[in-house]
Amino acid sequence: MSIRTPLSRWQIQLVCTAVYALAYLLLREVTMSQWNMLTSLRLASLLLPCRYWPALAVGEGLPLILENERALQQLGHLWFGFASLPPILLLMPLVFGLRRILPRPGRQTGEHVPGLLLLVLLASIAISLRGLLQYSIGPLGNADGQPLPWFLLASRYLIGNFLPAVTFLPLVLLASEYPSPIRRQQRPRCGRLAPQTIELVLALLLITGITCWGGISRHGIRLGFQLSLLLPVLWLALRRGWRPAAMASAAGSIGLMLIMPRQHDLATLEAETIYAFIVTTVLLLGARTSIWRQAVDERDGSARMARQSLYSHELKLRQSARTLTGLHQALQLTHARLMQRLQLTEAAPDAQRIRRELGDLGALLERLSRSLAFSPWYAPGLSGGATSSGNVGQTLQGLGMNYHADPCGQLSLLPADVMTVLSRLSCEILAQLILRDTRQDISIRSSTAVQARGGLRVQLVAECSGPPLPLPMRGPLLASLGANGMDFDEIRAMARLFHGDCSVGPAVLGGTRVSLILCILPSRYSRGHMFSATDANMETLPVP
Repeated sequence: MSIRTPLSRWQIQLVCTAVYALAYLLLREVTMSQWNMLTSLRLASLLLPCRYWPALAVGEGLPLILENERALQQLGHLWFGFASLPPILLLMPLVFGLRRILPRPGRQTGEHVPGLLLLVLLASIAISLRGLLQYSIGPLGNADGQPLPWFLLASRYLIGNFLPAVTFLPLVLLASEYPSPIRRQQRPRCGRLAPQTIELVLALLLITGITCWGGISRHGIRLGFQLSLLLPVLWLALRRGWRPAAMASAAGSIGLMLIMPRQHDLATLEAETIYAFIVTTVLLLGARTSIWRQAVDERDGSARMARQSLYSHELKLRQSARTLTGLHQALQLTHARLMQRLQLTEAAPDAQRIRRELGDLGALLERLSRSLAFSPWYAPGLSGGATSSGNVGQTLQGLGMNYHADPCGQLSLLPADVMTVLSRLSCEILAQLILRDTRQDISIRSSTAVQARGGLRVQLVAECSGPPLPLPMRGPLLASLGANGMDFDEIRAMARLFHGDCSVGPAVLGGTRVSLILCILPSRYSRGHMFSATDANMETLPVP
């Protein structure tokens, strides 16, 4: 049985040096002044902890010395010494100074994309200045031996360093953040991942088609094909955020260079400039989109948990109501038996008192169970007329009010939790409406409408009008309606859990008007257990 021993600190440094040197040599083969992949490698490597930076400098310095030794006799020792200094040394102070705004393991990288783009810009400027200084020490010239214009050379260096870094460095961040616990917790479900994958594949196929068609096109329209590579990037950034847009921008950058007819093409340099500017803007926009989508997901998650807690509380209330109902029935049976015995002892001094106390206790239990039980604001089975039956109707009729309920719309299609909240909030609205403006006539009506995206919109309007009445006692009113005494701000907060709102204003004919709106998303409107307002024995309820 072999025992694996961990690598020592020096062995890890040697491995890091070898891996970086190998990656440097491989990318050196596909690098030119107009498209420098080495800047991406340097910045990606510097995102490692600082203890690995000396190994990175050694891993880049050794290949540079071996390569520049060939031109030592031609360009001199000064050029050799300057060119052999690893350019990664220039980037280390930049990365160290911006480390607070750069992505790290466990951080949400969408919030740090602006800092990353700032680092890419500063690094591109630093590497470009180094290249210009190296060229001034030992100019190489073009193919004809003529010195290159400084402006053209500076443009090649700056765009050539910036574009690959701004398109490929986000891919490194995607790979580095994937195993983090935060990303595992926020990994989208399969139902959401499939559309994103399909859109990304379609975008990459579109980029491939544009690249193949642009490679065989004429010179006059080649620039149009190169710029059209931005369309999939814009589409993904607006719809899915910066992560899919980063993948598409990297593929578009490769396609841009494949369409290039020859090395150091000026038209391609112009396309690179436009592409780099738009990709930077798109990544910033995609980062804001990702942050916005994350905030929306967190808000929806909090609302979902609140709905679950609300529904669990409703289950407990119904269980308590059923328990009190059973206790009331048992008490009624005991009361009937006692009444039979008290009939034989009518002359007993405590007979009338016992009969009265038992009756009061039974009435108290009945009111308590009715206040906890499901209290629909309209009489089940009736619609479009004055309803005095039911708990709400009987309570308001006992206060001398004319109650009119008009349950319009497809209320039976509402999910269970929405129907429960609608009935609970209707009782709260009626209680607050009576306590705020007690009048003789009170009405409540509902309506449902299908929204443009397939969801369902439910509106409940309650109005009070007519001559004023004496203000009833708050406690008995709330107990009779099964209300908790929520004010309109609390009602509005509960309505917003279901993407709705609550507004209070004057009625047309005088009095007060309250409007409650609840919205059901299509994903919840098309699934889940449905029940009517008369279902009082619901044991299993759907998870909101």
